[in-house]
Amino acid sequence: MTTHDVSSRAGDETVRRVFAVVAEALLKRGTVEIEGFGTFELVLRKPRAGETAAGPAQSVVKFKPASALKRRAAEKPPAGAT
Repeated sequence: MTTHDVSSRAGDETVRRVFAVVAEALLKRGTVEIEGFGTFELVLRKPRAGETAAGPAQSVVKFKPASALKRRAAEKPPAGAT
């Protein structure tokens, strides 16, 4: 096992823990803002008009990227683009 392997595993675990905390806060408060990254919001989506099997409204997560993230994304081509 190399140092890189250990760091990668530790990093993966850290990311999982961060997202678990974000998800818990989102479900508890309905919104989570991460400065410089964006805002997650829990919203109620009504059934769409014209759906044949209109079910009940459901909660969905929406994400609005921060201006800083939008700027960075605009400067970088998508992965796999040549």
